[in-house]
Amino acid sequence: MSDDRRPKRKNLGVKLRFEVFKRDKFTCQYCGETAPTVVLQCDHIHPVADGGTNDILNLVTCCVDCNAGKGARLLSDDTEMAKQVAQMAELEERRQQLEMMMQWREELRTLDDEILDTVCRVFSVGGFKPSPSGREDVRKWLKKYSAEEISRAADSSFETYAKWLPNGKLTQDSWCEAFRRTPGVARVQREEVDRPYYRKLFYIRGIVRNKTDCLLDISYLEAAVLAGADIERMVQLARRSDYVTHFTRAVDAFLEDEGCPWMGGRPWL
Repeated sequence: MSDDRRPKRKNLGVKLRFEVFKRDKFTCQYCGETAPTVVLQCDHIHPVADGGTNDILNLVTCCVDCNAGKGARLLSDDTEMAKQVAQMAELEERRQQLEMMMQWREELRTLDDEILDTVCRVFSVGGFKPSPSGREDVRKWLKKYSAEEISRAADSSFETYAKWLPNGKLTQDSWCEAFRRTPGVARVQREEVDRPYYRKLFYIRGIVRNKTDCLLDISYLEAAVLAGADIERMVQLARRSDYVTHFTRAVDAFLEDEGCPWMGGRPWL
């Protein structure tokens, strides 16, 4: 009598397989093929025969061929009936995996809607909130920035652009302005991670624009800072300049002295 003490393989439930497939985005982790192009299975990283368990951390998504080690070779069945049974089983597995993918995508859509609702509440200020078209704008922003980035940018934008009347009411125009500028603020805040002076450059550009109606090229201002210009002195220069050329002549002279003249053409739009 043989003494087979190897661990008995326990079938994986549909729910567990679904969680593994979702985690791995319905993609074979060995060859990169995805459902429904291939039939997927759950493979044990540490084999059951060697003590591996059905814990999700020990499971990985793989296609039938990778799991069987067959590569591109076809299954060899002895009888036509066996082939048909195998084909029916494969079709049923494809159907189940398609249903799993549809459920997974629906869960992702639900999660996206919940995130959108949460971020839109950040814009509920002074009795105003995003319209349906505004919500779609926020949805687009969330494809480029995280919910945290948009929320942080919204706080900063409303702090800068929101205008309150003496009676404590927020003006609708300023709410719209703060809302509209939020993605721009998010972009600047992201840039500030590597370029901490970036926000101040926009501040300088804003001063010059308000006084001269000319929009300076941010790259021009950045070139001056990278060449060693004192950014606070640039702020003071912007405040004293009644014409854009008053500002640019001083910056150009500094760049010339530093041996890195601006070669980007006219420095304002």
